[in-house]
Amino acid sequence: MNYHGSSIRCSKKNFHEFISEYRVSDVIQKMLDPAFDHITLLGIAYDSGFNSKSAFNRIFKGMTGKSPAEYKNDLKKEFPVYKPGLRYRLAAVISNHDTTQKWSHQKLNRNIMFKNYFKTAWRSLKRNKSYAAINITGLAIGIAACLLIFLVVQYETSFDNFHTNKDHIYRVVSVSHGPDGVTLGSGTQFPMADGLRSEFPQLKNVASIMLNDGSHYSVGSANNAGSFKKFKEDSAYYADPHFFEIFDFAWLAGDKKTALAEPNTMILSRNEADRFFGDWHTAIGKTVRYENKRDFKVTGIIENTPANTDFPIRLVMSWVTLVNKGGDLNGNSQDWISVSSDKHTYIILPNNMTVKQFDANLVAFAMKRIPPPYNKTSSLQLQALKDMHYNTKVDVYGGHPFSKDLLNVISLIGLFLLIIACVNFINLATAQAVNRSKEVGIRKVLGSNRYQLMLQFICETLIITSVAIVLASAIAFITLPMLNTLLEIRMSRGFIF
Repeated sequence: MNYHGSSIRCSKKNFHEFISEYRVSDVIQKMLDPAFDHITLLGIAYDSGFNSKSAFNRIFKGMTGKSPAEYKNDLKKEFPVYKPGLRYRLAAVISNHDTTQKWSHQKLNRNIMFKNYFKTAWRSLKRNKSYAAINITGLAIGIAACLLIFLVVQYETSFDNFHTNKDHIYRVVSVSHGPDGVTLGSGTQFPMADGLRSEFPQLKNVASIMLNDGSHYSVGSANNAGSFKKFKEDSAYYADPHFFEIFDFAWLAGDKKTALAEPNTMILSRNEADRFFGDWHTAIGKTVRYENKRDFKVTGIIENTPANTDFPIRLVMSWVTLVNKGGDLNGNSQDWISVSSDKHTYIILPNNMTVKQFDANLVAFAMKRIPPPYNKTSSLQLQALKDMHYNTKVDVYGGHPFSKDLLNVISLIGLFLLIIACVNFINLATAQAVNRSKEVGIRKVLGSNRYQLMLQFICETLIITSVAIVLASAIAFITLPMLNTLLEIRMSRGFIF
């Protein structure tokens, strides 16, 4: 058997023949290597770059004159013990010995392989600029639209979730029975909180709060034009101290239990204190004049309320100031007939009582406290804090309730836009694949297997997707203020990152 020296002629060969010679040589070396004894001939063939059993048998027999099995048996007879130096004699099978040194029989380092995949993928995209631009732009627009929609959904579903007792906080709402059916209202009678405390001692926290929008305030002395400032505030309220025991707003200064316990006291948000006095650190103890007729002492500073709350509080005055003698509503402090939509009542429902049970108690309570004949058409019930923002029929202080049905619809729209972008991406990739069939063929001839080809195309897809995501984030970042203006909401850019 004289194959090792000259059974393959060093004549002119095409590239395919050159590769076939290399693969046959590699198979022969592995036949002699004891490390491959546990691998079948077909496994060795695949490991050496052959893609099918038939091609392996045909090419091997065509070059050696024997089938792989016959050749292996003959090799065992001639070389019963594997000698490392044999590989250099077998290298003569290849017509150009210098070329073979460039073909490594060891596995490439994984990092280098992936770097090569990405480099090749990047070059491919640079060659097909139109395809890459259309694909990236379409995918980026779809992802940006989807991202903005789901940012809105995330924002709207996060309202007042930061309160510790959010699952136990309820608003008492009025129920009116009229010719048009049952109507719910956010407002309650002015003595409601006191009545609930006396009737239901098991309620640990009951609070009153009333909006006082459009009110005017001034600081400084009117005799000193340099220090005298006037302000109008639409997010001003009256509230009792229990309100801040029910709701968890961060306090920067003052005691939430006592800050609103006395008449003529008020608390400010940090921005409001900066607005009134220049620096909130110096606001405690200072005086603010209300409607040019009453002075209030600043007894507390709270952190600015977040955007995702239905209580956009900037200024709160003590409830006792409103209902005590001389207060604006002193005459209505025991009025169980009048109802103001700006006056809300909140409670924390005990764990041992269900909403259904307390609603039944509220009906009896309304019949007892509301004088006839008004008690025949008016009643009371609870509304959970977690449902307030999604009920468009009952007002909230934030002024922008958002129905759950609308949230579901826009969520489906966002998902649909993302699916359309993905389908467009797949269609373009499929169309491009037809043009790259020649490239795939050449890669397979050079020894690439299915796994390697798959990695190559995955790298291209990863590059396109990564660039599209970055571009989509930039688009969302730029268009978010316009979306805020359109929907009249206050999403910050921090929602994106």
